[in-house]
Amino acid sequence: METTKIKISDLKPYKGNARINDKTVEKLVDAYERYGYVVPIVVDQNNVVVAGHARLKAAQKLGWKEIDCLTSDLSDEKNKEFRVIDNKIQEISEWNDELLVVELRALDYLVSEFDMKIESALTTSFGLDVSEVTDEDIKKSADGFDNVFGDRVDKAQDRIVSICCEHCGTEFGVEAEKVGL
Repeated sequence: METTKIKISDLKPYKGNARINDKTVEKLVDAYERYGYVVPIVVDQNNVVVAGHARLKAAQKLGWKEIDCLTSDLSDEKNKEFRVIDNKIQEISEWNDELLVVELRALDYLVSEFDMKIESALTTSFGLDVSEVTDEDIKKSADGFDNVFGDRVDKAQDRIVSICCEHCGTEFGVEAEKVGL
């Protein structure tokens, strides 16, 4: 499949889209400004969005006039299935904590992006409305978290050495065994 530029005004959001993505839009706007537009929107033969509703909203927010799209050649029924699968499949994934430590160590500015989950984590952990969670609850939870993940994080960090590129001065982490240490 090839990407083609389509006028944003010609794209039609799918009316039955079950995904609530408003919180994602601001993050995408920031990502587009930082990295550019990377993942095209998938549309059907009638320019109805199959996958990429949040990407479309972000492009609209940025005032773009057109955007790269892939046109699906699937049947209406298969496009409907793909809409759900494309959104649900992300929920199955989990993080490899050791590799995440490595990535975040090299990308300090992204650490705050993970703070978005604090409110829902507190609600899930305590079964309370966030306004009912006390400082003592948070400390107990943090202590438990440190006990569960602390060793894994420490082990991951112990295996990482900082390397500085002699050409550009960029510092990054590498597993010690991969550089013979």
